[in-house]
Amino acid sequence: MLEMVNNRIVYLGDFRLIICNRK
Repeated sequence: MLEMVNNRIVYLGDFRLIICNRK
């Protein structure tokens, strides 16, 4: 369970970085 939550947080973090880089 914890691993899945951590993976989700990391995924969201990467998605945020991609959006920031596109701007």
